[in-house]
Amino acid sequence: MKLTDIMSYADLTVFPEIALGIFLVVFVVLAARVLRPNAEGAAAQQRAAQIPLDDDTPFGLTQSSHGKGRKEERR
Repeated sequence: MKLTDIMSYADLTVFPEIALGIFLVVFVVLAARVLRPNAEGAAAQQRAAQIPLDDDTPFGLTQSSHGKGRKEERR
């Protein structure tokens, strides 16, 4: 008996169906989690939306006593 005969008699069509089922379950769960509104996400999104409107100081720069920006040192 050849390997091709063994593989042709084996019912391997169930494995792609199982993989498709697993994929669909994971996809639906992730889509529901991403699209679900929550209070923390809305508050964080609102804070992030206000960042450009806060002031004209670029990120990482502070106002010195002379009014010019200087780079902050990070440790």
